Amino acid sequence: PEIGRIYEVWLSRGPGKAQPTNALFGVTSRGSGAVAVPDSLHGVREVMVTSEPLGGSSHPTRAPVIQVELPA
Repeated sequence: PEIGRIYEVWLSRGPGKAQPTNALFGVTSRGSGAVAVPDSLHGVREVMVTSEPLGGSSHPTRAPVIQVELPA
């Protein structure tokens, strides 16, 4: 992400707003990074990653850079 920003993982269990997790991460200068999803994926329909201000956000402030729909 840009200077002053961090990537944040979000989980969506259905219609409505995505819920933030405490998973915040950056990447190396080569663009690689790794993060573990801290919550169970039971009932999760979508996992998203957004670029957020340092420390994370309570709601997404930008469009997802990664968005994965999970099978029901």
